[in-house]
Amino acid sequence: MERAHDLVCIMILSGCSSESEKYMKQADQYFADGQYDYAAYNYVRVLETDRNNEKAYMNLIDSYIAQEKADKALKYIEEAERMFGEQSLENKRESLERLLEKEKSK
Repeated sequence: MERAHDLVCIMILSGCSSESEKYMKQADQYFADGQYDYAAYNYVRVLETDRNNEKAYMNLIDSYIAQEKADKALKYIEEAERMFGEQSLENKRESLERLLEKEKSK
């Protein structure tokens, strides 16, 4: 019985992985095409099943910065910093600061 349970768990996790990969592929394509709103939507979907996907976090943050959505970018910067450390997000904070300065000058 325990082996059957393990097999079911593996099957469920594999499904999540392929689902996550599907959204990641779509997100990357939208990102490459400059369709940052669609990219962001799909990166969020990736993170729903794979919270440790650092690339999804980084590209999601960049998508929000490109859309000038500082509040959403900051939310994910803070989440990613807790998970991956501040060093890996230093340049994201700098991009966010430039965006905030731009907003102030308007």
